[in-house]
Amino acid sequence: MKEKNKYQNGFLPIPIIWVIIIIGVVIVFEQYKKEGTQNISTNQQETIEQKQKTESEIEEERIAEEKQLKELQDLAAKQQNEINKLSEEKRQEVDLLKKCATLNSALARLNAGCPASQNYKPLTPLPKIENDIPSIIKEWRPRVAFIHCKVVFEGNNMGEQFGSGYILGTNTENGDILLLTNKHVIKVAIHYLDGEPSGISLTPTSCDIKIPGDSQFVTVYNDGKEDNPFSVSDKEDFGLIWIKTQTPYMKQLIQNLWGGNCKSRAELGEKILILGYPGIGDQNDITVTDGIISGYDGNYYITSAKIERGNSGGIAISLKNNCYLGIPTFAVSGSIESLARILNINVIFPN
Repeated sequence: MKEKNKYQNGFLPIPIIWVIIIIGVVIVFEQYKKEGTQNISTNQQETIEQKQKTESEIEEERIAEEKQLKELQDLAAKQQNEINKLSEEKRQEVDLLKKCATLNSALARLNAGCPASQNYKPLTPLPKIENDIPSIIKEWRPRVAFIHCKVVFEGNNMGEQFGSGYILGTNTENGDILLLTNKHVIKVAIHYLDGEPSGISLTPTSCDIKIPGDSQFVTVYNDGKEDNPFSVSDKEDFGLIWIKTQTPYMKQLIQNLWGGNCKSRAELGEKILILGYPGIGDQNDITVTDGIISGYDGNYYITSAKIERGNSGGIAISLKNNCYLGIPTFAVSGSIESLARILNINVIFPN
């Protein structure tokens, strides 16, 4: 009798089935593991890239913050320097005011760099008038004074000097009028009897002063006391006269006068007027000459306008801004022509 086929029922033995199942599981597991590893690698790469991106952004923010901090520190240092500078300027200003407060003499105050008067009140600036020379002359004319200074020395010997002056304003405390002129007008040159100059200049014993439209002279006396009405600069060619006693016309006029100093330096070619009392002109009223700014000479303008002995100490007016430019001072002669000098008013009264 034949042995019965053990596979005749169509089923594999159980151990073989398990082997197949296990193999399938292993294959599936390996595939899953491979995909998992790939996913993990991808996620790790993304994490690394994200981390690198974050670190880069943090570094950029740090650099930006450091830059902003540096800018703030620089700004703070700049502001502190400005504060220190202002503090130093203020300290110097206070020191000067303290020094000026101890000086009673107008001459000492002037040469110490003090204001001409702590109570000096300048006149109101004039409105700008373009291309109307007669109107400009009319406005400035009342402020131009004729000056005749005399000095008595060694008994009855006498020297004298003529010139022009400019009414700057008034002292708010006592009403004195402040008159600006050249130093050489109120430092009278002494001559020998034969007319030769002695090389000596003396402070006037007195000066007679008159303004256009006034029928009276005012006489300012030098009484020899410390509070001298005449003072001159030891640096530039200008001086001051304090007019304590005034004519009724002068008192009334000073209340209504206008005029202001030029704030900026005149330009080359700028048109100007010179008002004063030249010796070859009319000593009863002003004489006007005109010209341009021809150049610069230190603290002086060079001008083509005629300046003659007598109208030095008068006024130079800028037609462009209708303002007081400075003091006509002297002329330098060449072989044919001469060019005059004007002391810049901002040297005397800085802005």
